[in-house]
Amino acid sequence: MDLWSLQGLLEAWPGRPEEREAWRTFARRAEAALRERAPGHWPGPALVPGLLQARLAAALGLAGLTRGDRLRTRVLTLGAHAGLEVRMLRDFGFEAVGLEQRPELAAAGRDTGLLPPDSLVTADYRAYLADPGPAWPLILALAPEAVDPAWIATARRRLAPEGQLVVVAYWADLPAAWHSRARPVVEGLMGGLRWEAAPDSPHSAERQGA
Repeated sequence: MDLWSLQGLLEAWPGRPEEREAWRTFARRAEAALRERAPGHWPGPALVPGLLQARLAAALGLAGLTRGDRLRTRVLTLGAHAGLEVRMLRDFGFEAVGLEQRPELAAAGRDTGLLPPDSLVTADYRAYLADPGPAWPLILALAPEAVDPAWIATARRRLAPEGQLVVVAYWADLPAAWHSRARPVVEGLMGGLRWEAAPDSPHSAERQGA
């Protein structure tokens, strides 16, 4: 899969015409809600469907998934903003839940009427990951403000035994020591990294049939 070119990424996970129209409608409604709930907030690429779609396609590609892998895989996405990426993942066939710590952004997503109420949760993802809870087959973080090795380690402990954590971030937000092993994606503007479940994960016993 071509993770570099914007065109290749959009072709890999294109969405049906009616889905792409729903994404544009979502973005317009969320932007309108944000003007009321968070005046002055600039949503950036989080509400630009094509750019967000490319980031998401890069993350799914790093996880080794293709359009044929629509098996209702459960996905947790961190820092989901107004939830457009959650809507995209659900349209792609995943059981997606987004975490967003800023309540006004999550509320704007709910205001669109285009997300199931329980698919966007207001929570600090670092605190959420630190609490014991169910294992996730796939955890995604698209353009996090900072990639902290501490929360990466915590997130790996919330993965299912064969699960994956995938981060697609701007180079400036990745620790410099990780640049050499990050894969350039989205025209080289961002770097992508993938991790497996932590060896000491409380869910690792599931792999052994416990």
